[in-house]
Amino acid sequence: MLFLATGLMGGLTTFSTFSYETVILIEGGKFVFAALNIILNLFLSLIGLSIGKFLI
Repeated sequence: MLFLATGLMGGLTTFSTFSYETVILIEGGKFVFAALNIILNLFLSLIGLSIGKFLI
């Protein structure tokens, strides 16, 4: 139960930080950086997942 709760809370705080940083970049008019933030987070997480699955 502790592992599940820790994983869930960790995932939610990571996602909220990603969302907050993206909104701050957009509000600051840094649209290119906001797009890069979204694209790199998405693709790097998918690459990391793929590497992790390959290693298991």
